[in-house]
Amino acid sequence: MNKNTWYTICIIMLGLAVLPIMPYGYYMLLRVVICGVCLWQIISEYNKKATLPVGLCLIALLYNPIFSISLTRPVWTIFNVATLVYFLSVMKKD
Repeated sequence: MNKNTWYTICIIMLGLAVLPIMPYGYYMLLRVVICGVCLWQIISEYNKKATLPVGLCLIALLYNPIFSISLTRPVWTIFNVATLVYFLSVMKKD
């Protein structure tokens, strides 16, 4: 799969995360997927351009499933929407 497909999956998952009906396990899956896609893309971009994509690094740190950051639901909703917008803007650039 190409990177736009992965970004589309992330965008759909982030859009669903805004809904109040999602169970806690969904958010754990969301963290794994978002962090994994960001890490994969960071490595891919770094190998191509030898520059570090700062936005993807920050998102990977925020969504990492190992050292999880505990925030309230409204704050996570803001971060989810901001991440969704970031992924949309990255997709439009390419």
